[in-house]
Amino acid sequence: MVICALFGKPVGHSLSPVIHGEMARAAGLELGYIKVEVPEAARLPQYLEALQTLGGVGANVTLPYKVDVVQYLHQVDASAAVVGAANTVVMDPERGFIGYNTDGLGAVAAMDARLRKVVKGDRIVILGAGGAARAIAHAVCLRGAEVDVLTPVAEEIDGFSQALSPSCAPHLRVEQLTESVLLDRLHAADFLVNATPLGMSPREKTTAVPESIIQALAQARPMQTLHVLDAVYSPRLTRLLATCSKAGAQTCSGLWMLIYQGEAAFHLFTGHDPGTANLPALYELLSAR
Repeated sequence: MVICALFGKPVGHSLSPVIHGEMARAAGLELGYIKVEVPEAARLPQYLEALQTLGGVGANVTLPYKVDVVQYLHQVDASAAVVGAANTVVMDPERGFIGYNTDGLGAVAAMDARLRKVVKGDRIVILGAGGAARAIAHAVCLRGAEVDVLTPVAEEIDGFSQALSPSCAPHLRVEQLTESVLLDRLHAADFLVNATPLGMSPREKTTAVPESIIQALAQARPMQTLHVLDAVYSPRLTRLLATCSKAGAQTCSGLWMLIYQGEAAFHLFTGHDPGTANLPALYELLSAR
């Protein structure tokens, strides 16, 4: 049996057990996936060691411990080092606890499969400057995309740029978000990614891009060539996605990013590729929860 866990606080709402369960069935593996509420960050080493003692292969880490867990790891992959946070910990018998961040992998996989493949030279606008934005920016920069990161908080600009330097420096521009800058950058964008919590339940009426911007954009460019990913997955159809879809853009729910992020973690844990998993059926199953 493959044993893995989710560490966080709270964890009751998590969809990870469903995702990993479906992946395991597709790969022909027996899986034991445990949801564990960790009372405080200082206890993380104990829980990691206990899971390893049980024969666990790894753990997913969710809020509020994605940053805290890094200090307790033996190695950190570049995907987690850039972000300064790990959401996946692999237990290697020889190298110890190894941290990864699968946010970027999940986002790019969702864009590739559900919108169109991200290729060198694509112009990608990312909204937000948190951990998810860093992970996604890093992943698309590695594809050779030209990335504009827009944040409403000017104090976040330098830290974001420094975290992704030097590997992303030639392809990355970080600016303060204003409506005029946003509209200008979206004129030439191939992709728009919302990596902010705007639009997330219970604040479904909020949106990262005002509808007036989308309406103005639709008058200035062919919207069918704009591909929009919202990292928010609850609700499945955010106000941003609904507005962009109505204007003619191609859209992708953050639920797909969550599924592909889970697929990446599953592969890291087990070495198996759940290629036969029925992802559309899994998508509908998760949507109903």
